[in-house]
Amino acid sequence: MNELLKDKIIAIHQPNFLPWLGYFNKINEVDTFVILDNVQIPRGKSIANRNTIKSAQGKLEIILPISHPKGNEHLSTYNEVLISEQKNKIKILKTIQNSYSKAPHFKEIFPDIELLFTNESFCALNISFIKYLVSYLNISTKILLLSELNIKEQKNNDLIVEICKETNSNCYLSGTGAQKYNNESLFNSHGIILEYQKYEHPIYPQLHGEFISHLSIIDALFNVGFEGVKKLI
Repeated sequence: MNELLKDKIIAIHQPNFLPWLGYFNKINEVDTFVILDNVQIPRGKSIANRNTIKSAQGKLEIILPISHPKGNEHLSTYNEVLISEQKNKIKILKTIQNSYSKAPHFKEIFPDIELLFTNESFCALNISFIKYLVSYLNISTKILLLSELNIKEQKNNDLIVEICKETNSNCYLSGTGAQKYNNESLFNSHGIILEYQKYEHPIYPQLHGEFISHLSIIDALFNVGFEGVKKLI
């Protein structure tokens, strides 16, 4: 593929809860990153409001319970759902503290995490966390919210194409998990190059024994700090 053809690269993603390293690698690889803050949130179990960390007992799932607006339970968007009970945030922070209090960079970073968790909105908490890391990792990518763009309601590939056009982007960086859903001919017909993220999960020093991959990025943050994470993404 001719690199000169890729004038402006874009990636698009939902505002997931405490994302993994690959999420930030994707942000770091593109010129523009659009957060899908006003698309429908998946019902049931999904990565929207859960992630994994590492405790002394091994891999541990943390879940931030959410509630849906009455009358719109099956069509709620990310920026409409609420954190079901604020006390659940305290439980998660305590779990994080118990798991990482002995990590080299815990005292440096945990107060910032606590502050971010004061957000009462589920979507605001997630977006604040993403923007916080983009800033501290010195990522120069432009971050936009879908709700800020002038785009009529679209779905799936049609929505991606409209976002690319609205942001003047001619290359879309997709996750490999979307390979079976992407309509490459549609992208080609609009002059958009379709590429897939190539990210090999790195190994870094961790607490609590044998290395576990694909955890929330906070695992790497507490263990190797901002400078270490810069090298991992």
